Amino acid sequence: RFDAGEPLRQFDFPSPNDIVGARQSSTVPTQSLYLMNSSFVSTLAKKFAHRLFVRKRISQEEQVSLIYLAAYGRPAHPREIRNGLEFLTSTAAASADEKNTAEEQRLAAMERLCHAVLISTEFLMHD
Repeated sequence: RFDAGEPLRQFDFPSPNDIVGARQSSTVPTQSLYLMNSSFVSTLAKKFAHRLFVRKRISQEEQVSLIYLAAYGRPAHPREIRNGLEFLTSTAAASADEKNTAEEQRLAAMERLCHAVLISTEFLMHD
């Protein structure tokens, strides 16, 4: 069950009972740990990956490009595409076993890449 107040507490959301002129800003390890281990963020990453993965007519390179475009609102740099493709290949290979099909391994790798993008500093910071 998702507790809507949990992410708010982790990221210094002020009490709704208080009048606050500006939100306090802090960066503490528990924020990163929350994002890495949160079932809410993990579920979002799985849905994000599935949306891209079902588009069978596009290449993995295009899928990686779409991840950056959807998450950051900008095209991916060639280096980011190259790193994303390497990540997908190595992660799928590392999860290879008799239980999972090659397609399931690729989807799991895509989920991990989406999760990494969603918890990145660029996704979280707004100027």
